[in-house]
Amino acid sequence: AMANTVQTVKADLTKLINEGDAKNTKDMQAAIAETKTALVEGDKVIAKSIQDVSTKVQGVEGKVQTQQQVIQDINGNLTAKYVASVDANGVFGGFELYGDAKTKTSKFVVVADDFIVVNPNNHSSKAVPFEVRDGITYLNNACVGNLDSSNIRAGGINAACIQAGAITAEKIAAGSITGDKIVANVQLQTPDLLMGSIRLNNGAAGFGKGLGPYGGWDSTWSTIIYADGTLCTNKINASAGTISNLNVQNCTIAQDCRVLGTLYADNIVGLPSGKSFGHGEFGVPRDGNWMTIAEHQIRSPQGRFNTNCQIVIRGAAGSYSGSQSGASFGSYIGIRVLLNGSQIYSEIVTQTPNTGWEYHTQGYSWASPPFNIGSNGGYLVLQITTVNWWRYSNSGVQYNWGANKNGNRDYNILSSSMQGYIYSAIDK
Repeated sequence: AMANTVQTVKADLTKLINEGDAKNTKDMQAAIAETKTALVEGDKVIAKSIQDVSTKVQGVEGKVQTQQQVIQDINGNLTAKYVASVDANGVFGGFELYGDAKTKTSKFVVVADDFIVVNPNNHSSKAVPFEVRDGITYLNNACVGNLDSSNIRAGGINAACIQAGAITAEKIAAGSITGDKIVANVQLQTPDLLMGSIRLNNGAAGFGKGLGPYGGWDSTWSTIIYADGTLCTNKINASAGTISNLNVQNCTIAQDCRVLGTLYADNIVGLPSGKSFGHGEFGVPRDGNWMTIAEHQIRSPQGRFNTNCQIVIRGAAGSYSGSQSGASFGSYIGIRVLLNGSQIYSEIVTQTPNTGWEYHTQGYSWASPPFNIGSNGGYLVLQITTVNWWRYSNSGVQYNWGANKNGNRDYNILSSSMQGYIYSAIDK
């Protein structure tokens, strides 16, 4: 059985239009057609309604069609759909709403160049929270529960609303996330992060790729922090901090340094240093001969400061004295100081002589003035010899370095003991 009705409303007009001397005609047409069908056929029933609304002017046509259809059979199959479409001279758009009772599915299909959803409470401001344009979906504001994508491109991602742990490296394909700006206010978890000249990998971090000597990940870095906490860098600039254990190869302290504990050092340049020496009994050479009694290498302060040096001696010695041609004479110890082989100082160690040919012993002490060694250090040598003197009435004292007034002896002065010390310190 079938029931079918067709109803058409149509209007035609041919209009004569005067354009100067020419005469033209314009064909215009408007129509509304509605078809309704009810059909029982075999084991199924069909109900269908189609409405067409159209216009046509000089071959340019516009059309709006709506279609409603329900199909059902005795086997439980049931489908229903509603279709609306527009055709503006070939520019087509429309949607279809479809439901299937057997598969328990429904569909909403949209055919359009742009698909826009407008907030009904704010449509006057043309706020568009959702839009599909040229095959691309645009979401001005969205809250996404679960997002699966093979490729995400973004100028900026704000992660304030992403659940912690929801995005893991296993769920993101390599190279699938690109962006000029990524903002993560919660947490970013990845075993390996490479950002231009920076790399973070399994607890280690490298900075300044290719700019330094420290190796890691088949490259070199200006600064690298290894997973065990070792820091290798060319420069550290810090205003404050605490270091429990520090091994420094070269260090310059520009200002004051306070050591609260014990300072241990194998070699500190600039602090007082020196060398002690001592001798038992010996004869002091004469006839212009010199005897070396001490040597000392003074360390260099590496050109930063000058170094001062001083010598101290004490001991006991005996000398022979006598008179000759109405003059009394005696012997003294003469001292000279050599620096790098050149004499820089000489002096006589005074002791009171005695007349007669007897041997007399007495103690003595002597301290040199400070010697400026300079800023490069040097090799210091201390030597002694015998100096004779004679005195004439009212004519003062004269000294004769290297003379021998007692030619029948091997020496004029016998030193029974001698101790001394050479020390140096920087002069700021």
